[in-house]
Amino acid sequence: MSAFDYKLILRGEKRPTWLGVLILLVAILIGAGLASDHTLNEKVVLLRYLNFLFAGVLAFATPWVLFPQISIYLFQAFNPDRRHLMGIFIARIGKVVVPGAALLTSAAFMGSTLDEILSTLTLWAENIALLAGLIVYITYRYVRMGEVSQLWQEGKRGEKFMAYSREAGGVGVPAGSLPTIGTTLVTSIAGMMAVVFGAYAQGLTGLPLNALGGIILLIIGLLGWRRILLSVDVEFYHTHGFYSELFHNPGGKADGGRDPIPVQALYWVPGFIKSMVWLSLRQMDRKIPVGRIIAAGFFLYWVFTYAGLLQAEAMFAIPFIIILIKNALILRLTAPVFAPRRFQQRMGTSFQWFTARSFINLRWTLPLMVLTIISQWFMSDLNMTHWWQWVYFDIAAAIGFAAFATLRLENRLKNDYA
Repeated sequence: MSAFDYKLILRGEKRPTWLGVLILLVAILIGAGLASDHTLNEKVVLLRYLNFLFAGVLAFATPWVLFPQISIYLFQAFNPDRRHLMGIFIARIGKVVVPGAALLTSAAFMGSTLDEILSTLTLWAENIALLAGLIVYITYRYVRMGEVSQLWQEGKRGEKFMAYSREAGGVGVPAGSLPTIGTTLVTSIAGMMAVVFGAYAQGLTGLPLNALGGIILLIIGLLGWRRILLSVDVEFYHTHGFYSELFHNPGGKADGGRDPIPVQALYWVPGFIKSMVWLSLRQMDRKIPVGRIIAAGFFLYWVFTYAGLLQAEAMFAIPFIIILIKNALILRLTAPVFAPRRFQQRMGTSFQWFTARSFINLRWTLPLMVLTIISQWFMSDLNMTHWWQWVYFDIAAAIGFAAFATLRLENRLKNDYA
């Protein structure tokens, strides 16, 4: 396989540059906001909290990041060797690791003085090593999931568990899906315990052993990768097939196991845009769980606030970030994988699509208003002025991103047929 072929595959895997830059900037701002006015000892605790959070996020997000590969047809055509395949793995997981490392870095160095630079560097290195251990261990566990899932599906593993579950009324999911659920639990618990173990070791000895648990996971992960390295291409295609089937979930079911949204549920949408809103919501329901993203964002926001990790400025700024992400997700629906550009053009005019996208963004405004007013009630540093600013920003962002998505699609259509 030539370097050109490798770059061609990577080009198909790249996200839009603006999205990567936006995620990176948001991560840096969150890290700086969380660590503002923190002493060095307070930063130690903050970074442990963040790595504790990363353990759960990585355990859940890793299979979604690695699989299924968008450019699988290019893999099948060029058949990349193991070295290039590992490069592609690293490029994809980097979409999660780089923002995470940027968040840790900005939090570690925010407000540090020259007198503290050595201690800050040590703290930063410990936490980056811990993050590296989490990544290597979790990716190793998931890249083997195709083989493990097949063994469960064929009844060669988990016979006793499946027999017991059938007696108890069943588990409600195929046997082949159980290993990935178990791996999510195991990897998240192992990652969180690694953070706790490092904190315990450092507190017991007084030595900089904060990353000890992560280093243990790193060694386990490296040994595992060394064992499967010669057959990583086989593992990749095997696991890709499993997650492609699991995530695409054929049979008319959405990813959450629910029936796709029926058109009758859109009674609140004007008739002239109903078909466009219905198409978009079916796609978002399948691939972009906006409600879960908002709920997770506010849950973490409240947890950090309750733990005393946020200053007044961060309490005010974080809802803006959640609102920005919520409305920016509409840009994903302009991609050809959701609906070809020519197909969207034939469905309606630019004004109809602008109105439809505005409706899609604004449908979450009322729940967002409820969540933000709850935040305002229970946080003494916030008031109704802050709440109204969030509401106005959400309405402006909903309409603005809808307009930008529509104009961008129109421009691409013109380029296609110019």
